[in-house]
Amino acid sequence: MRDSEIEQWVLSEIGLTADGHSKEVCVLSLNGVVSLEGTVHSRADKLAVHEAAARAKGVVGVINRLNVRKRNSIRRRALVKSQVASVSPTFHLPSQKNLASRQVAS
Repeated sequence: MRDSEIEQWVLSEIGLTADGHSKEVCVLSLNGVVSLEGTVHSRADKLAVHEAAARAKGVVGVINRLNVRKRNSIRRRALVKSQVASVSPTFHLPSQKNLASRQVAS
């Protein structure tokens, strides 16, 4: 079986399994070893695509290089900003008089 045919079988199997959630997946085959690259929405989608590729006709191995899309990154940034404590813009060094009294007391 040719690699181009294997790629088509894998894409078909992914299309049946992933319900259209994996449109950003690239499939390449070399001697039946399929490489998956691209982005999916969740870890579950990553696993589903991997398993679909492994089931496809002619596949002897799968290399999974899929990335999981970070979700709600804007919301996460806002949450981090809300947790940052405000700091005074000025910094006051102790006076020499206070330092001298501390050293004597020690």
